[in-house]
Amino acid sequence: MTEVLIIDDDIIMRECLRTAMETALPTLHVNVAPNGRSAFKIFNRLTVDLVITDLIMPEMDGTEFIIKAREKNPQLKIIAYSGGGRVEPHVYLEVARKLGAKYTFPKPFLLEELLEAVKKLLPDIAA
Repeated sequence: MTEVLIIDDDIIMRECLRTAMETALPTLHVNVAPNGRSAFKIFNRLTVDLVITDLIMPEMDGTEFIIKAREKNPQLKIIAYSGGGRVEPHVYLEVARKLGAKYTFPKPFLLEELLEAVKKLLPDIAA
């Protein structure tokens, strides 16, 4: 089974993405974490195929998670999103792209666009 890890400190966003992924792409096994620190524990336990992460979170943000995860698995597929923080979202998203995120989305984004990005990164999953 294909392992996906969704990281977001907003429980509603996290659970909505999990439900949408599992409904639209039932061959995925979706794991969730509220921040990069918790996510890294899951990441160390599983063989994760794709990470979908918010960038601004407490404890360990998405950028720090991407750096640590890519050190362990340079081929990791990553999608990042952000609503911004101290600066506009595009600044954070550009950093994520430079760190290896293949797709980035400013919040709010369309679920269909995210699902299309997932399908492109994981072409072997059956929809």
